Amino acid sequence: MSRRRTMPTDRDPMRCGALTATRLFYLLLIAARSSLRCLAFSVPPPLWSARPSHPPSPSLSAVSPQEETATALALQSESRRDRVTRAVGHSAAAAAASSLQLLSGTAGTSGSPRLFLPPQAAAESQSRAPSLDGYKAFRLLQPQGDGESPSLRALDTSELESFIKAAAQPNSMVFLGEHHNRKEDHELQAQLVDLLAMEAKSKGLPFAVGFEQVETPFQKVLDQFGVGKLSLEGLEDKTEWKVRWQWPFELYTPIFDRLRGRRIPLLALNPSDADTETVMVRGFPGLSQAKLRELMPDSKGFAEQAKQPGFRQYTTEVILSSYGAHVQMGVLGDSPDPKNFFAARVLRDEAMAARGVEFVKSNPGGVVAMLMGGDHVKFRFGSSDRALRMGRDGFGLKDFQVTSVMLNPTSEDSVSSRRRQLRLSLTEESPFLPLADLLIFNSDKAPPGFSVSPPPVETPKVGASS
Repeated sequence: MSRRRTMPTDRDPMRCGALTATRLFYLLLIAARSSLRCLAFSVPPPLWSARPSHPPSPSLSAVSPQEETATALALQSESRRDRVTRAVGHSAAAAAASSLQLLSGTAGTSGSPRLFLPPQAAAESQSRAPSLDGYKAFRLLQPQGDGESPSLRALDTSELESFIKAAAQPNSMVFLGEHHNRKEDHELQAQLVDLLAMEAKSKGLPFAVGFEQVETPFQKVLDQFGVGKLSLEGLEDKTEWKVRWQWPFELYTPIFDRLRGRRIPLLALNPSDADTETVMVRGFPGLSQAKLRELMPDSKGFAEQAKQPGFRQYTTEVILSSYGAHVQMGVLGDSPDPKNFFAARVLRDEAMAARGVEFVKSNPGGVVAMLMGGDHVKFRFGSSDRALRMGRDGFGLKDFQVTSVMLNPTSEDSVSSRRRQLRLSLTEESPFLPLADLLIFNSDKAPPGFSVSPPPVETPKVGASS
């Protein structure tokens, strides 16, 4: 599947002269550089354990009914929709899981590249102070007993900021699931990244920001931009944005404008288009063993993940629903292969997770904000769960934690067939596959009545078939 599309060629005239201004700003920043000191902190349990082998966090299960000031949106029982995913779901998942077996003998991290920058001080930020006023946020809570469903607790602005700051612990990653085509999501990401950067700096922790939107061959371009050697226009041109990412660069300027010249490491997360296209056509055998080790440094864990409870349902309802949409749009060619579509999707999820985890491994105590589409974040089995598995089991990082955040999630995002209702878990019984640890809405994007009372829901019976 090619992501290349012809994009508009008009440019924003307000960006003229940005390169000169950035160079002057960079010269002023050089004198302010200082070295980060890595400090030791006690780390609370992860906000949501992404694998069944880890017990639920006490911090989630200890919330009393009185504290649940907003609503409990129950897991909704709903019949599977008739779509192309039903036709290919189980066979594609089984075939793809079978193809993973060729990777079981290639475990190891010797092919894992060290990332490009050592930890260093962020220059004093000239950007506005981050503000989360006006957003509606809800923390997803695990069921506290048999027969219960996941629920939500509303957070006020102070609680939301405290939650985000608490996520910036040593050896941690925060996934911010976006809609690529919505500027309000990217404006919110910019605020959250600023808050995470300030918190990491206050704790003396290395901090980086990862971008799904940039392919790994353009890492040096991000390096130049991060230290102020490129303007926004230069970043757009040198990453070949118009042909490699189908959404307008202007949507992402709220983030890049805040990060330019701040000497915060910026990580290109996406595998090269050539590697992704190869897997789309030939599957995993199309890549060399060396390339597979580079993209999947924890290949044994990668293969084992396909055997986890709920993975087949995730494949059918999330990955192959995307396959069905691409088939209907006609962007997969005349003979699309669901096995290879699946392989390319999980390759990207794994490779993007690896880039972030390797930063933490190479920069002890590091914090990484991961900016990517919500499909790679939701329901645990995307990139966020792979990062948790890789950090804990593959690389043995101490107290490693992952937090997943969905920005302005919709009913469609949650694979719900009911309008204005969110499906909080993909599964109807334990182990639950939660939509995310945290949901944040622009005030005008939150479902009507969401902060006061839940929309009508149908509470499922535990054990009911989906």
